Order: sequence, then structure tokens, then C-alpha cells
Amino acid sequence: MELLTKWAFKNKLAIVVLVILSIILGVVSYVSIPMSYMPNAGETTISVTTISPTMDAKTITSNVTEPVEERLATLEGKVSVISTTGDGFSQIIVSYIAGTDMKSAKEEIESKIAAIQLPQGVYPPVIAHLTTDMIPVVGVGLAFPEGNTEENLDWLQTEIIPVYQGISGIAGIQIFGMNQQQVLLQLDTVKMNELGIPIQAVTGVLQGKTNVMSTGNFTIDGKTSSIQVVGEIADLTEMNDWVITPEVKLGDIASVELSKDENAMTRVNGKESIALSFTKNSSSNTVTLSKDIAEKTDELVKKFDSRLEASIYFNSATFVENSVGGMVKEVLLGALFATLIILLFLRNWRTTLIAIVSIPLSLCMTVYLLAQSGISLNIMTLGGVAVAVGRLVDDSIVVIENIYRHIQKRGASLQVVSDAVREVASAITSSTFTTIAVFLPIGLVASLKELILPFALTVVYSLLASLIVAVTVVPLMSMGLLKKVKMVEHKSSTRYISALKWSLNHKIIVILTAAVLFFGSIGVYAVLPKGVANTSDSTMINVSFKLPGDTPAAQVRESVTQLESFIMAQPETKNVYFTLGSNLENAQNGDVSSLTSVSYMVSLKENADANQLMDSIRTQQEVFQQATLDITVGLPGMNSGSVITLDLLGNNLDDLDQAASLVLDSMKSIEGVEKATSNQEEKKPNFEVQVDTSVANASDIGGQLALMLNRSPIGMVNSGGENYTLLLEAVQNPETESDILNLPIMTSQGVAKLESLAEIRKTEESTMIFHKDGKDFVRVSVQVEPSKVGDVNQEIKAKADDLSLPESVTLVIGGAGAQQSSDFNSLFMTMLTSIGIVFLILILTFKNFRAPFAILFSLPLAAIGAVLGLAISKIPVDTTTLVGALMLIGIVVTNAIVLLDRIKQNELSMTVRESIMEAGATRLRPILMTALATVAAMTPLLFSNPEDGNIVSKSLSIVVIGGLVIATFLTVFVVPVVYELFYFRKGKQVSRDDSIQQEIQA
Repeated sequence: MELLTKWAFKNKLAIVVLVILSIILGVVSYVSIPMSYMPNAGETTISVTTISPTMDAKTITSNVTEPVEERLATLEGKVSVISTTGDGFSQIIVSYIAGTDMKSAKEEIESKIAAIQLPQGVYPPVIAHLTTDMIPVVGVGLAFPEGNTEENLDWLQTEIIPVYQGISGIAGIQIFGMNQQQVLLQLDTVKMNELGIPIQAVTGVLQGKTNVMSTGNFTIDGKTSSIQVVGEIADLTEMNDWVITPEVKLGDIASVELSKDENAMTRVNGKESIALSFTKNSSSNTVTLSKDIAEKTDELVKKFDSRLEASIYFNSATFVENSVGGMVKEVLLGALFATLIILLFLRNWRTTLIAIVSIPLSLCMTVYLLAQSGISLNIMTLGGVAVAVGRLVDDSIVVIENIYRHIQKRGASLQVVSDAVREVASAITSSTFTTIAVFLPIGLVASLKELILPFALTVVYSLLASLIVAVTVVPLMSMGLLKKVKMVEHKSSTRYISALKWSLNHKIIVILTAAVLFFGSIGVYAVLPKGVANTSDSTMINVSFKLPGDTPAAQVRESVTQLESFIMAQPETKNVYFTLGSNLENAQNGDVSSLTSVSYMVSLKENADANQLMDSIRTQQEVFQQATLDITVGLPGMNSGSVITLDLLGNNLDDLDQAASLVLDSMKSIEGVEKATSNQEEKKPNFEVQVDTSVANASDIGGQLALMLNRSPIGMVNSGGENYTLLLEAVQNPETESDILNLPIMTSQGVAKLESLAEIRKTEESTMIFHKDGKDFVRVSVQVEPSKVGDVNQEIKAKADDLSLPESVTLVIGGAGAQQSSDFNSLFMTMLTSIGIVFLILILTFKNFRAPFAILFSLPLAAIGAVLGLAISKIPVDTTTLVGALMLIGIVVTNAIVLLDRIKQNELSMTVRESIMEAGATRLRPILMTALATVAAMTPLLFSNPEDGNIVSKSLSIVVIGGLVIATFLTVFVVPVVYELFYFRKGKQVSRDDSIQQEIQA
């Protein structure tokens, strides 16, 4: 660092140019750097979603889920394969170990699934790796006065969508509500019975009627040619002329029409709509892109006023502007408070200006480095700035304070300034690198790496920048601004010197006091509640509404629109969006659900009371008593992370149901449990047809019943160049058990009633089918207060150990509790690694073991303040508090380094005791200034509103402030005491000499 200072003095003009260049690059980078809500981060999970609108859960399980599970059983690096199958969909979630190359993992899944032959009527599986980039930037609802007619939908695709696609920065547009049309064939069973035509005769003729097939390549007329068989009709009316028998055409026994899935529904603000969901590319700015989309929407509405209605039901720019704006405000307030602290101590505006110049310069350099690293400006990077802003002036404070003190004694000159910088260069360099070293093992926290890494890099960049400024710009400015200034002499604190001397003479008392406080803080930490980060945003809520699985489709549609009307009528509501049914668009986000559940996305008006709206919506539970109503707050794609799961695995469903009931009952008495539910609680009637195999074939009867009772896909129809799924409408709709028994079945002897061929057994079965690693499983989900996750998790484990579960059932506890334990263990391991790296840097700096050991004694002192702060504020220990503790390791040792560095310099000409006393008197002021500047800079964070996923929370600031305040106070006494202990014989001699001297004076 001394070489840098000398170079700066020899190249003053170059330093001026570099400063100007840094400011320009910083400003340009700030304007151009991508702005987003969260950094790009992906889960170590991949979803495989398959849609089949006409199949029930059991059919999809046997024909889709189980074949896919078998193929995925041998995936490399997988942790678990969990499947959920319901009416109309199958979803398989593959979880991988942390650190897995998810791109390769996705490619492996795609190759395995490509070999599976799925039945007709099943859409190709959608394979998605979910990341934060998939969170929509803007959601736009488009409605037409005439409704979603085919003409309007074609116009939308050809005229409207291309306009949006032309906006720069858009990565993709997902379209919801474009229910694909299907060809529906309605058979006239009365005429078919009169003509003696069975259903199988119709389906046999229709299958493959309009297929396109290649027969291969052949040499024809001396050239290689292909022969292709094409079956295509110009219009659907041509289907009426298709021959079923020589005397009967299709039009004689059936009607053909285009139709849409009645169970699917997409609505925005009470109207049937097409919803457009926009995602951005990695280089675009969320705020700018959102404004461009909003402007383009306004232009389209003005241009097509009579034909198109549009509303923006979701805009993430609001969240970005609020969160980023809030963090910028906190950074500026922090810088202001740090400046006031420096001014209070130095009492000179020139020295204050020199010290704080490192803040804007360091920030400009940091923003430039972030832009070059491909990192966006988001709440994590700004959080890193907010945390580092107090630390940015530390190096400059130590340098300017030492320069100030030297100029007081020797006057201002190039040599004096150089000597002053050289004297502290080693201390500020090692203290900066120890702080940076704390973030090097961040890769060990695999589950948090992608979120914390931008935060860590921001801190590292800013601290490196501040160190360079401190040894180059600060000395030059000091030489220019302090040359002819009359210095106010700052006297050493006699009270501190007396207290330090007393401490050195009463080492046992000091060490015992520190030990009692430390071990007492460990005891307090043990009883502190352990929770998860309770982050939320009050401008958006999500309402989950689920009806029983046996609710008829018409009643589902009526209920969801009734609740929609109620939500829209509330004064706090701005926009309401929901989509009902599982479709390919939802599958792209891994978001599928049963046909009886829906999730409303509700945005609030400005300054609206979210709690009031949520309370109002909860009153509807009395109206829909059979439904489940849950409300969460925050952005779509973000979750609270406070759900503990208990997975029950086995091969006997009855045993699993029994075990689930036992687990649910045991959860009711646990304090902190808000709600416990099981995925097996919903059941619907199941009529099992027991075929008499002596008179009938079970496979034949099953096939006939499937055709009669379901809207069944029987092939594809190519009409006018468009491919449509050909569906056979259900020809029977039994309403009672008697109706089932009277169903006609075609046999070799003719038509017979089902009751003559089989018996009916009525059972209750779950509406959803769940597998884990190929086995049946039941999941009990326990919603817990975020502040009590740790305590509740321990009590759940104790309760689970006491349960007498069936022998065939295995219980596995996971979810928030397991994730918390994993994160805590990883962070504790990271702390130990960081301490080791810090110790190594200290050994390289001081070239012995004594000083590094003494410095490390400041770490337990920080724990005292951190725990005390959490106890007083009654904030639970969560991941962010441990990140704060990790930061403390780098921040707290700075004070001890500055003190010990001075002691080591003094030892060249003084005794150990004299070195300690002089260093304490000299370095007390810069130690207090740097500590209080950091505390002042972080104070605004204590009063900030938490944002979703923001790791810079109130709990983190409390840990850092509490730990730093107590550690600073104790460090200036305990560290000198510990250090002198390493020189026990010399220290004892000094104490004896002091006593003799006092007696002579007396």
C-alpha cells in the first residue's frame, strides 16, 4: 500500500483523471445497469408437468406418472422424485443435491422422457427449471366486448401480440386463456341403438382418418423421392359424409362442432380475458421494460378503443421502485449519519470532507464493477451497499486521523503525510482483507449461494475500492486541504487511560467478566426462538381457494366467480386475476392444480390496508364452509418458507391414512402451529366395477365404459391446415348407482346391462394421488408462525417419536425446519472457515501467534452484543441474523487490528505495558469513530420495511449494531489484557515497577 501512496504523490494528475473517470463510469453504469427485484437464482428442482384434460387421476397415474417415474428413477445426482397426480394433470418434481449443473440435469430428463410413448389425448410433458427470471415482470389482461370469439383470438395473435413482441428487453410472453378449440363429436345413442351400431365401430372408423404419414424414401424417375399419405378436410362439415357402415354416415348418428374446455377459465377484474405474462431477459431493466409495456398497452387501447379493453393487473416495477428506492434512501441516510459522526469527532469540515470522499468514489467504482460482472441492481446488491456504507469510511478515517495527528506535531509536508499513511497502511490493509475474507467461503452455503453472492460481491468490491481511495486520494487531498490549516489539538481520554491501566492490573477480573458475559450470551442464544425470515410486501396478496374434489364443475365456476366479485367489491382492491384449470401455459411455470382449486392474484391500491382486506376476505370462509381459504402476502413466485412437512411413506394406503390421522391429531396441541393439513384429506366417491370374469372381459367393459362416460380423445383432425383434437363426447351421464348398473355393454351375445356382468362396490378415494420415489406417500403440511419454526420443529420431532405408527409406514420430516437446520449448519461451518482465513491473514500480517490470538478474542465479545440485541428486540434467530454474525467476524476484528498494529510498532522502542498504554490512548479515537460510523450507517435499516427475499433485514442490522457496540467497548480493554498475558513475565515486571514508582511518589 505504501507503494500506491508514493505512486499517487508522483502522479497527482493521473489520480485526478482516475477519480473523474471513476465517477463518470459509475454514473454511466448506474444508468445502464439492469435493474430487477431479485438476482437471478434457481432452485435445484425441475418440474415435469403433463396435461391431459380428459383423464382422471387414476388413469393418468397408470398411463403417465408411473412410466415417467420409472424413467427418472436412475437420474444422476437426484435427491428425490415426488409426483402429484390429479384429474387432468400429472406433475413430477425432481430435487437435486446443491451445486448440481441444472442445465445438464434438465437435458438428461428430456432425453429420458423422449423415449416414452404416451397415450393419445396427452400433451407432451413440459420440463421446466424454475428460476427467479421466470417471475413475471408485468401482467396484462385483455378483454373483448364480444368475448373470446375465434375471430378475436385470431386478431389478437396476428395484430396485438406482435406489437408486444417488438418491445426491446422481453424474453417471453405467456398467454393464458387461449383455450384451444377441439372438435367435439356428440353421438346420438338412440339412433345408434336403432341401427345396431356400437361405439367401437364409430371410433374404429374415425381413428387416423386425417393423419399425415410418411412411407419412406424411394427412387422414382431416377430421383430419390418420398411418398407421404395426407388425410385432410377443408371444412368440418365434410366429416358428416364419413362412412361408418355402407348404409350409415357419421352425420346420421352424430353432430360435429368446435368447442372449448368449459372447465378452464381466465378472468381479470371480473371479465373473461386473455392474460399476457411478460418475462424479461437478463440485460433489461425491470422498471424501463414495465413502463414500455404500459405505454404500449395504452397506445393499443386508444387505437382499438371499441374492440379492446386492457388492464395491468400486475406490475413488478412497483415493487422494484419501492424496494430499490427504499434501499437508496437508507444508503444516503447511512452516509449522512456516518458523516455527522466523523464531523463530531474531528470537528473540522476539511478533514470530514476528506474522510467521506471515499463513499461516493467507492460506490461509483462498485457500481461499475457490478455492471462488468453482469450483476443487476437489486435489493441484494443495494443491501450490500447499505451494509458496507459505514465500513467504506473506516480506512479513510484511520488514515486521515493519523495524518491529522502527525500534522499537529510535525506540520504539513509530503514526508509527514507519507509517514502517517505508512504507519497505518498495514493495519487498514489487513483489516480490509479480513472483512473480505469472511465472504470467500460463501460458496459453502449452497442453498443461499445464488442469493448471497451478489450481496457478498457488492461488499467485496466496495471495500477494495475504499482501501484504494484511502491510500491514494485521501493522502493527496490531505496534502492539499490541510497544508495551511490550524489544527485543533485533541487530547487523549484520561478516563480511558486510567480504566485501561486498572484492567491491565486486574486481568483476572476482566477476563472472568468477559467469560461470564460470553457464556451467559450462549445460554440466552439457546433459548431464543429460531425462525425463518418473515418477509412480505403489503401491495400484493394471493388468495388460495379450494373446493372439495367432488364439487361439480358448474358449481366450481359459480363459486370462484362469486368470491371474485366479493374481492373486487372491497375498497382496498385494485386488480384481481385468476385462472382456473391446468393448461400448457401454467405448466411452463410448474403451476398446475386440481380442477376445484384456484389462486387469485390481488393487487392493492396505493396506501391500502392489506390486513383489512385479508380480514374481509377471511369472512367468506363462512359463506363457503366446505372450501379451504388461505391468504399469503408478497410477490408471485415467492413463498413464506414457514411450512414444515411430514412425509409418510409406505405401500399400504390404509396404513398411510391411519398414520396421517395420528400425525394430524398430534399437531393440534403444539403452540405456534397455525394450521395442519393432509394431502389425503380430500376424498370423493369411487364406484368399483367388479366384473364376473366367467361371462365378460374386464378390459372390454373398461374400454366401453371409458368411451361412454368420458369426453375421450380418439385422434386428431386436420381441417383447413389446423390440427384439432377429436373428442368423443360422453354418451351417458349416470346420476345414481342404479344408472351405472343399467349402462348398456356390448358383448358377443349382444347388448347387456352392466348389472348382469358385474357388481358395484362403492368406496372413498383421494382426489389426488401422491408418490415419492415411486412409493405411495401422504404429506402432512404444518403452517407455522415464522418466528417459531425452530421451536415447533423440535416439538414436532418429539411428538413424532412418541407416535405409534403402523410398521409399514416411514416418517420423514422436512420443509422449513429441515431447511433451517441445513442453512444454520452451513452458515456455522462458513463462520468457522472464515475465522480460519482471518487467522491466517493475521499471522501473515503480524508474523507471530500472539497478536492474532489476542485479536480473535474480540469475536466472542461480538457474540455478547449480538445476542443481547436479539433478546431486547425479541426478534427470532433466522438465516439473516446468522449472515449478520458472519459479517461481524470481519467488522469486529478491524478495531483489534488497528489497536494491536500500533502496539507492535511501539514495541520497537517501548516496553509491552508502555506500548499498550500509548496505543490505547492513540487509537481510541479512530476505533470509536469507525465503529460509530458503521453503527450510524446501519441505523436506518432498523426502521426499514422488509421486502420479499431481502437478506438485509432488521434482524441483520440488530446483530451487527449490537455486536459492534459491545465488542468495541470490550475490545479496548479485553484485547490489551489478553495480549499482555502472552508476555506474562514482562507484564508482571511492569506491574511491579509501577507499584514501586507509586510508593516512591507517595
